[in-house]
Amino acid sequence: KEGKRYEVAFKDSDGKRHFKVVGTSLQLALTEQAKIKVKVAAGARAHNSPATFKIVSEEWGRHKYPKLTPASEWRYASLLKNYLVPKFGHRKISSITTDEIAAYLQDIRRLDGGKMSGATAQGVYGVLYQVMSYAANSRRGYISHNPCASLETGERPKVKKQAFRVLAPEEAKLLIQHSEEWFVPILKTAIYTGMRAGEILGLRWEYIDFTTNQIEVKGQLLPN
Repeated sequence: KEGKRYEVAFKDSDGKRHFKVVGTSLQLALTEQAKIKVKVAAGARAHNSPATFKIVSEEWGRHKYPKLTPASEWRYASLLKNYLVPKFGHRKISSITTDEIAAYLQDIRRLDGGKMSGATAQGVYGVLYQVMSYAANSRRGYISHNPCASLETGERPKVKKQAFRVLAPEEAKLLIQHSEEWFVPILKTAIYTGMRAGEILGLRWEYIDFTTNQIEVKGQLLPN
């Protein structure tokens, strides 16, 4: 006992010695000591890392991005930059709770004036889940468990299925006829191949085989 507080000293799963201030109750200190022993025995880290969400997400990105396509990397980075880092970036990652995440996911669509799509909300949750899983990995031990894993089914964003209207052949023909000349090749490629805008804008002549009438999609032109 030091003055009016108790400290629990322990060697964590990382092999380092740590001290945790518990409070003024000896019984509370003994209870906390028992909890720490259970965690360490299970191979989990009992010491909470001071690393912030921003720092951990950047480390996660360095591991994750080389495995992704440029388009996926851009999307993941944008979701972090625009939604997750502004909300959690300055916080110690060990302090972010399941209840906070549930409340954030419930309110997230209001950030875009209520116009955020279900796919975007689901994307935000997906990136958050991956960063938290990375942090909870026993090799890193930033947190003892992934708080996203404790969310209930109704608390996770869902994408509402909706039917997309397909242009009839006559409608497609009229649309092409009334488009500016420079835009017609882009429009025709979109209509007749189903390629995405970024894939069309990223096309190169060498990706097109005029003998077999095939296009090989090898990249995308991403927005700035």
